[in-house]
Amino acid sequence: MNLATILASVKSAISWRRSRIEAALRESELQFRQVTENILEVLFLVDPGWTRVFYISPGYMGVWGRTCESLYADPRSFIEAIHVDDRERAIQAVAPLGTVVTFDVEFRVVRPNGTVRWIRARAFPVRNESGEAFRFAGSAEDVTERRIAGDLIRRQAQALEQSNRRLSLLGEMTGLLQTVVRVDEATAIIGGYAAQAHVGASGAIYLFKESRNSLDLIARWGDVTLAESIVPDECWALRRGQAYRPPGAQATLRCKHVHQVDGPAAYLCLPMMVEGGALGLLHVVLAGESPVTDEDDALFAQRMSEQLGLALANLRLRETLRVEAMQDALTGLFNRRFLELSLDRELARAARDENDVAVIMLDVDHFKRFNDAHGHDAGDAALRQLGEVLAATCRATDLACRFGGEEFAVVVPGVAREGMEPWADRLLGRVRAMRVSADGLMLPKLTVSIGIAFFPEHGEEATAVLRAADQALYAAKGAGRDRCVFSAPGPGSTPARRLSGGFRRVVG
Repeated sequence: MNLATILASVKSAISWRRSRIEAALRESELQFRQVTENILEVLFLVDPGWTRVFYISPGYMGVWGRTCESLYADPRSFIEAIHVDDRERAIQAVAPLGTVVTFDVEFRVVRPNGTVRWIRARAFPVRNESGEAFRFAGSAEDVTERRIAGDLIRRQAQALEQSNRRLSLLGEMTGLLQTVVRVDEATAIIGGYAAQAHVGASGAIYLFKESRNSLDLIARWGDVTLAESIVPDECWALRRGQAYRPPGAQATLRCKHVHQVDGPAAYLCLPMMVEGGALGLLHVVLAGESPVTDEDDALFAQRMSEQLGLALANLRLRETLRVEAMQDALTGLFNRRFLELSLDRELARAARDENDVAVIMLDVDHFKRFNDAHGHDAGDAALRQLGEVLAATCRATDLACRFGGEEFAVVVPGVAREGMEPWADRLLGRVRAMRVSADGLMLPKLTVSIGIAFFPEHGEEATAVLRAADQALYAAKGAGRDRCVFSAPGPGSTPARRLSGGFRRVVG
């Protein structure tokens, strides 16, 4: 075979081999384009300086909202599309201080139509045999839906955590309210826990007065100015007996006690209902952060109003029972049980301070005859008026009690005998001046008999001093009634400690 034939054969083989390689390359390129053009991710190949784009997949149009040709023409245009708040962070991640590093970063891009999408971009340097980076290859994907879902999950987790925290605070508050004995203690607890629970942007709790003609503010939280008191007719919730949230922005449908409104659903009023009646009102100014947040606040406020209604109703019931346990229902004075509980404490205080205590027993003269002649209603009217006179004659530190029937007792601390004489004369005169009427008829005048004993002169125990005062009372009865008799010192009694100036102060 001559040389020409050999060369022709080699040339043919090379041509055939090249055609096979070119065909394989075209097929590989076709497959690559089919893959890259049909996936949502953006594939890119650029130079290390990001000044030339060698390849960008068609997904760029779907993610960035811009044509691939625009990026080929201006390789830096993709940076201009990054949200201004994320741009510096994205640039530093892609090429910190001009170095070429692998990166994985998320940022927002603003499309030409103004919509914003979250992008996750990842890339790595492609190096030659000498280790020099001569290309940058990577991908970018739209992760907006994932971010939205993640944010939703985080918000739901935060809402659940807040709900659990609120329920825990509500449980603590309810537990503490079961132990308080006065409304002022309850108001401090309610205000503190409501502020911790962040019920709306602001809020207040109102309670009905005994007259039920108005409600007083007992607790508040937040910075919004709220009414100090409310007339029931000013609140739609109290009128309707159910929660009220004003519809729309119609001012005529807003409660009159609301002076500041910040939107169509700016507040919520919830009556605290107990056994079909309103005990008070929970008023919440909604934060307005989002409809979901406002709805969560409204649901918790509803639960809070129910718990507060029960707790405050129990408190008022306990207060009523406590008052009934120590107060005489007819006269409003303390009862005998309270006297017996308090006298020992008063005498112990007097012994410690080296003071005297006067103990007075008084009885309405011929009260049975009065009752029989004019009826029990007249007798009750007389005892009520006598209770008022006795209370007006006493100081705030004195203890006036209905001992039983028509018999009364008074404990006057810090007084000696010379101080009680004008006090007794004044009381006798006021009783004689009483004008009692029943069924429109003026009843006969009443008088009382008074017996007075002293601690420690007539004993160092409550029973001994009460017995001495009672004996003096019977002596006043035996001496003709309508008078005061002081108990005589008994054998072995302790002399009275005379105070400078006698009775320190007589009120009335």
